Amino acid sequence: CTRNKHRFVEVVSSSLDLLAKSTATSGYATVRTVAPFSEGMPFFEIELTAVPPDGYILLGIGGPDSYQNNDAVPDDIFGCFGYSSQGQSFALGKLEQHHLPRYGQGDRVGFQIDFERNKAAFYVNGLPACELSNLTEKEDFWPFVVFGSLGYAVKLNPTPSMICASSEALSTDISK
Repeated sequence: CTRNKHRFVEVVSSSLDLLAKSTATSGYATVRTVAPFSEGMPFFEIELTAVPPDGYILLGIGGPDSYQNNDAVPDDIFGCFGYSSQGQSFALGKLEQHHLPRYGQGDRVGFQIDFERNKAAFYVNGLPACELSNLTEKEDFWPFVVFGSLGYAVKLNPTPSMICASSEALSTDISK
């Protein structure tokens, strides 16, 4: 088991799990992955392990400095796109959609980026929740999580339950 404390976030990893937990006593702690996504149609998924009812978590993608964010919604300077547990999507610091499905403790939340079409689709427990189009044309996007308060935690799902495939593959019967 490895334990690292970063600025306002504690990361604990074992051979099977990677857990990120907020240690911030004020503001919104943000943690991002070490490596970015840069091509294809990558999928990323987390499980909310410690979030109270109506707690705030934002899962998103952004630039390399997104971990420096201290706000509920990263400012446009971080080049971020995200989907919050309160049922809202954001693009470059601005509200895009609201009244979307909410998510909370125990839920699996993920996204898939389509670099060819400059889109990101977000999922809750494997079901589509929202889509953000017109992503900025970047070479790289880093997955990140914004934590609403001290003690909130998420686990990286190393084997996402979502089957990733092109839209052509999804329209065919793959059970045969």
